[in-house]
Amino acid sequence: MPKVTINTSFASKRANVLKQCNAKKTEYSGTDLNTTPAKEEAPQEEFPDSCKTFQQEDLDVGIFKKRSGELLPKVIRKNDSKQRNVTFWLPPMKVKYSDLGKNGNLGKFTEDPSKAKFSVTLMPGGPNKEEAFVKQGEEAIQFVRKWSNKCMGTAFHHEEAWKTLSSKHEDDVSFVKGAQHSVLKTVDDDDGEVEVLSINRRLEGWSGEPNRPVFWKLKEDNTYEQVDPKYIKKGTILSVQMSFRSYKIPGGRYGMAGDLGKHILIVYSPPMQQKPRRQAAPFNVPYIPFDV
Repeated sequence: MPKVTINTSFASKRANVLKQCNAKKTEYSGTDLNTTPAKEEAPQEEFPDSCKTFQQEDLDVGIFKKRSGELLPKVIRKNDSKQRNVTFWLPPMKVKYSDLGKNGNLGKFTEDPSKAKFSVTLMPGGPNKEEAFVKQGEEAIQFVRKWSNKCMGTAFHHEEAWKTLSSKHEDDVSFVKGAQHSVLKTVDDDDGEVEVLSINRRLEGWSGEPNRPVFWKLKEDNTYEQVDPKYIKKGTILSVQMSFRSYKIPGGRYGMAGDLGKHILIVYSPPMQQKPRRQAAPFNVPYIPFDV
């Protein structure tokens, strides 16, 4: 059943009450309309200390049965009979592209809030291309590829999961190669083509509630402070939470997606750059004072 959201403002409710009073010729007695909008404050969260890094997780691949009966490959913790989603931290990586403001990519790719997303594209790197940052980022990409491909191999060898798709391939090597993992992409950068991670999160929760990630900043005393950035600049260093999700869509495309978790740690944000003022007039016309 499609979700229907009805937003009725206090002003509209009050207007309806007044209309009914006029019809019954009675007087309205109620709360005065407050025209000053209340300041919305984000609830304070607890930093997720229990969430492990991608290197600390002991993972496996299972076949998960949805309520619809569809069977999907899924990355789970080893020996987890309930096959729950696994959310883990990725290492600090550099932002290539992002739509992490309050409205995500709403209005950019879609006008439908139920289809809009928060998105971030991350590449290996630190504030000054430090080797440690680059190495950790590359290891994270290798980790994501490894488990994405393992999911595809498990789906191919399962007797019932994705039978129509797997029947079109001679072996698991061909099937894995045919996957189009949306979490793994190749983009152009100053140093040529680079591999990146593309991770997304729904703009709205399943009940239509706000679903923006919670942002954190490390303080000098090694505690975490919740922050509320208006937007995330290109070149910012983020450590994000991620989980895997397999997908299969009409037309034959299949693979693994990366879902952005609830919490994001801002490791570094580059300073604002002042754009140089340029001579905009044609023919290098000089300024000549005059009155019009």
